[in-house]
Amino acid sequence: MLLSEYIQQISNLVRDDSDLINDSDLIFALNQAVVRYSSDRPLFKIEDVSSVAGGLTLPTPAGWLAGFSKIKQIEYPVGSNPTETLASHSIYQSPTGEEIRLCVSLAIGAIVRLTYSQMHQITESIDTIFINHQAALIHYAAAECCEQLASFAAGNSDSTINADSVDHNNGSERWTKRANDLRLRYFNNLGIDLKRNAAVGVVVDMDLTDSRGRDRFFHKGRN
Repeated sequence: MLLSEYIQQISNLVRDDSDLINDSDLIFALNQAVVRYSSDRPLFKIEDVSSVAGGLTLPTPAGWLAGFSKIKQIEYPVGSNPTETLASHSIYQSPTGEEIRLCVSLAIGAIVRLTYSQMHQITESIDTIFINHQAALIHYAAAECCEQLASFAAGNSDSTINADSVDHNNGSERWTKRANDLRLRYFNNLGIDLKRNAAVGVVVDMDLTDSRGRDRFFHKGRN
């Protein structure tokens, strides 16, 4: 699915007759949904790196997103059958950024294969969301928009907002209920038991670039 198609589907679900939600709000809501989904169903990438001086440290791979990415598996030596992995590691914050600390010493320059989590991407040419979860992502983004409308309704005391969208007695409650219903669809689609899972909070600067200076996420041009 294309980025523009996601935006259209989110708008269709929200049905904001008051036109309070603009394209920037829709994109922000989709960003929030992708962050949440990336935590619930991470996108994993496999990349080889070389150990550095001392043999106890690995550089983070090119696609690593500081503050978000996590190591799933460290394979060493590469290509063994059955696969051999290093069981223990930690992420260390150095003055130059994050690095991977090992509990065993490797030869300098040893090749290590990392499996790590990345943020999902949605652009006009790339969509990494699993196809059976696309509708769930749209529901979560629409819920974010409905919460914005609930805030507008709660703070509005005049008649400038379309009465069909927001009435001054229960407009906020209606949009909040709509948001909760849509978000519940997301959790049900992904099979997440809210009684067992605490809410995931991830703060990510969407304008961060990777270690090669390239954009990590999607942006939509504004007119």
